[in-house]
Amino acid sequence: MNFHFLKHHNLIVVILYLVHIILNFLESSSLVYFYYIEVFVFILLAFTKNWKELIIPTIFFFFIEGQGRVITNYHIIFRTIFDIYLLIIVLKSAIKSKSLITTDKLPSFFNIMIVLHCSWYFIQLFNYQSVGTIGVLLAAKIYIFPILMFYMFLREKVDFDQKFKNQIFGATVLLLFTQCALIIYQKFGGEATVVNISPYYSKIIGDKFSGLLFRPFGTSFISGGISVHFAYMMAFLFFGKTTFRFSFLIKVIIIIMTLFASFTMQVRTSMVQMILILTFSSLMISYASKARYVIIPSLLIVLFSIPTFLKNAEVLDEWFPELSLGYSIMRIQALSDLDEVKSQRATPDKFYKTLVEKLSRTPFGLGPARTGAANSMFVDKIKKDLEYDMSYSWTLDNLFISLAIDFGWGMIFYSLLIIGLPLYLLWNCAYLYFKHGLSSSIAYSSSVTSFVILLSNWGAIAIPYNPVSFFFWFFSASALYEFNRMKDTNHTPELHQ
Repeated sequence: MNFHFLKHHNLIVVILYLVHIILNFLESSSLVYFYYIEVFVFILLAFTKNWKELIIPTIFFFFIEGQGRVITNYHIIFRTIFDIYLLIIVLKSAIKSKSLITTDKLPSFFNIMIVLHCSWYFIQLFNYQSVGTIGVLLAAKIYIFPILMFYMFLREKVDFDQKFKNQIFGATVLLLFTQCALIIYQKFGGEATVVNISPYYSKIIGDKFSGLLFRPFGTSFISGGISVHFAYMMAFLFFGKTTFRFSFLIKVIIIIMTLFASFTMQVRTSMVQMILILTFSSLMISYASKARYVIIPSLLIVLFSIPTFLKNAEVLDEWFPELSLGYSIMRIQALSDLDEVKSQRATPDKFYKTLVEKLSRTPFGLGPARTGAANSMFVDKIKKDLEYDMSYSWTLDNLFISLAIDFGWGMIFYSLLIIGLPLYLLWNCAYLYFKHGLSSSIAYSSSVTSFVILLSNWGAIAIPYNPVSFFFWFFSASALYEFNRMKDTNHTPELHQ
C-alpha cells in the first residue's frame, strides 16, 4: 500500500495538533472522537517512517497523549498508546538493523552497567518476594524498554542539520505558545473548561484542585502536569541558530510566556528545573561565544534578580486579578524559605538511614513493581504481605530509595548508569572545548537537561516513567551523537573516558 500523503507527515501532524488545540478552546466533547483519528495517524506513521523522520511528530504526540488518557477514561489501550507507538518504532528499527543494541556508540562502562542491570532484572523473575512474574514482566516497560529505546536513538543516524534546527525550533515555539495560551484560558475559565470536554476530569480535580485551587491541565493528564514538558522543551530552544527572523526575540517571548504559565500551574519543581536548564545552557553556550563578556553578566543579573521577584510577586495578582494568582504566589514565595523547602525533601541523613535499612532488610530487593506508579496494579497483594506491606514501599519520593526496595544491592547497576551518564556528558562538553576548542549548543543543552533531570530524582521517582524517561534518554543520546560527530568531523582523539 502506498501512502503518498505521508511525505508531508510533519505538516499533517501540525494540522492535527492545531485542530486538537482549537477543540480545547471550544471545550468540545467531540475531542475524544478526533483523538481516535490522531492516534490512527500516529500509529500509521510509526509503521511507515523511520525514527529520524518521526522526532517532531513524536514530540507533538507526546503533548496530547496525556489528555487522550483522560478523555478515554484511562482505557488500557489509550493509557499505554504512546508506549505502543514507541515500541513499534523500536522493534521496526531493530528488525531493520537486525539488532536491539548498539554497543559501539556508547562507552564500555555504560554497556557493562546495562548488561549487569538486565542480568539482575532477569534474576528478579525468580524472586519469591516479588509481586509475581507478571508484575516483573510488566515493570520491564519502565526499567528495560527505555534502555532499548536509548540504543535505538544512538543507532538511528539523525542529521542535526540546519533544516532540522529550523523544524525543531518552529515546533517548539508552536507547542509552547499554544499550550501557554490554553493554560491561561483554562485559568480564566476554571475547571469548567476541561469538565465540559469530558466529565472524567472531575475525578482528577476532586476537591483538592477545585475552585480557587484549580490548576490548568493544558493537554496533560494531571493538573499542572504539562509543566514537566515545558521544562525539558527548553533544551530545544538552544539547538543552534535558525534562519527564522527575530528568532532571539521569539525565544525570549516564549520563555517569559512559559515561565508565567508554569507559575500559574504552581508546580515548583518544574519551574526550578526550567530555570536551571535555561541558566546553565545559556551560560555554557555563551562562554563558548565571542560575546561572552556581555552575555554572561547579563544572564547573571537576571539570575540574581529572582529573589527580588519572589519578594514582590504579589504585583502579579494586581496586574491579573482575573487569574486568582494568590495561591500561585504563596507557593512560589515558599521557595525563598530554605527550611520549608528542605522539610519537603529527604535530608541526606534520612536518606542514608533509609537506604541502609532497605538494603539490610532486603538485600536482593522485593522485585520491580513494588514502588512508584508501577505498583498500582498490585496494591491489594502488597497490602497482604505481612512483613513488607505498603508502608515498607514508601520511598521518601526518592528514586534511589525506590531502586533499593525494588532491586536491593542490584540497584547499583542502574544507579551508576543514570548518574554516570549525565556526568560523563558534562565532562566531555568541558573536555572537547578546553582540550580541542570544540563546542556544540546541542551537546550543551542536551547534557544540561539530562543532568537536571537526574537532580530532580532526589524528590521524585521520575526517570523510569514518561514523560521524564523519554526526555532523559533522548537528550542523553543527542549529546552522545553530537560528541561523536564532532570527533569524526574534526579528527580528534577518542572521547575522554
